[in-house]
Amino acid sequence: MGKKILLMLAFALVLPMAAYADNVSFTTNGGLLWADSTGLKVSNAPLVNVDGVSGTNLGTVSFSTGLMNAPGSVLSGATFMAPGAVSITDAGGGALFTGVFSQSPTWVVSTSGGNTLYTFTGIASGVLDGNISAVLQITFTIDGKAFKSNPTLQPSSLAGDPIYITAISVPEPSSIAFVGTGFLGLVGAISRKYRKQAVV
Repeated sequence: MGKKILLMLAFALVLPMAAYADNVSFTTNGGLLWADSTGLKVSNAPLVNVDGVSGTNLGTVSFSTGLMNAPGSVLSGATFMAPGAVSITDAGGGALFTGVFSQSPTWVVSTSGGNTLYTFTGIASGVLDGNISAVLQITFTIDGKAFKSNPTLQPSSLAGDPIYITAISVPEPSSIAFVGTGFLGLVGAISRKYRKQAVV
């Protein structure tokens, strides 16, 4: 009976770490988008959802890429150079995430129902609040009508075009992981003790 209780205690301590890693997410509504051969930039996109908590302005998201790789254009699609910069702040200006693009962000053209759509996707590595390292995926899609035949976006509003930011990888804080490992070791030791008593 005691062994089962210790197993449940160990899992109760370890499982919340995985849940924390899975719940890191941000959504925006608004902000301004610039894009041309010098790169793509989003500024002051208001956060409206942080880890499932909704509000009118929970903070802001801003990011910029490096130069556009040749060949490429805002109209026909492109990739951008890394690292650029990514910043997510809370309503008080405190850092929720600070990082850079770890891969070349993409700007992909597609069509849907006769509309031309443009989707940005970038992978950013950096640090979450609490000095926790993380890898986030940033993506948004806009309708090509936003800039018609102009090969630049100078600027375009992102109102109604949310940016979705989700965690791909969030390693648990090492101290908590160490505690979880210690409890699993303790459960193993108790298990061996029970096996020895059963043999005697």
